[in-house]
Amino acid sequence: MDEQHLDDMFDRFRSGPPLTVPAGAGAARQSFRQRRRGRLAAGCVVAALGVGVPSVAFAAGAFDRTPRPPVVTTAPTTPARPTPPSTTPPPTTPGAKPTTEKPVEPTTVPRAAMLRASDLPAGFEYRGGGDFLGGDWTLAFIASQCRDRRLPDPEPGDGPKRNAAFAHDSEGSVLQRVSRMPTPAAARDWIDGLPDRISGDCGGIRFTVVDTDFAGADAVLIRSESDAGGSDFLLFVRQGPLVTQISTWSGADLGALRDIAQAAAQRLCAGTTSC
Repeated sequence: MDEQHLDDMFDRFRSGPPLTVPAGAGAARQSFRQRRRGRLAAGCVVAALGVGVPSVAFAAGAFDRTPRPPVVTTAPTTPARPTPPSTTPPPTTPGAKPTTEKPVEPTTVPRAAMLRASDLPAGFEYRGGGDFLGGDWTLAFIASQCRDRRLPDPEPGDGPKRNAAFAHDSEGSVLQRVSRMPTPAAARDWIDGLPDRISGDCGGIRFTVVDTDFAGADAVLIRSESDAGGSDFLLFVRQGPLVTQISTWSGADLGALRDIAQAAAQRLCAGTTSC
């Protein structure tokens, strides 16, 4: 109920007839009923004010001293999913291929392809090498002493060579020459045909094949005996295009000769890519 309506009600109340009690019982009852209605109307007005005003005040928030929290609206967030590891292989250069360089065959005879004193029985010492070492101990020199026939191809080619000499105080000497032939096939053909070329008596010199194929790619052990009573062993070992011939002391046993040949075969691998 608004204030204007209340004011109108009070104005009508005050403008009524004076509050006098008429005479008589009927008049008294009539006057009592009028006063009672007036009190009830006033009570209703007061009650309406007591109820309506606080309600309006509470509805308007006049008595609420607690500030309302601000309304915050946030968009719901979705947790990020972990990125799975990539299974795509890294890009490769088109046309790129792994290259494997082929070893290059040496053109000379390196020092590493020669025997060492440690390859020989105890007591042998290295005494030098190079071109100054004479060739009067080689198969070609011994074969030149033949009177009846000439041995074909006693020397493994005329390519690069290297020599080495080892001496012992009482056992004598070990002499080595390594020759490089044009190709592994040429070296193989030369050593394979050696037993047939030297077999038999050539007049004053006799050659005997003692053993074959006991070291390296190919190996031949030959004994040479002269009518004058001299006797020598010659070892031939091949690896690739390299052929070594080794002259040993006359009293060497076969086991020691095979050991020397196997050591020589291993050393030859340092001078060829064929091993």
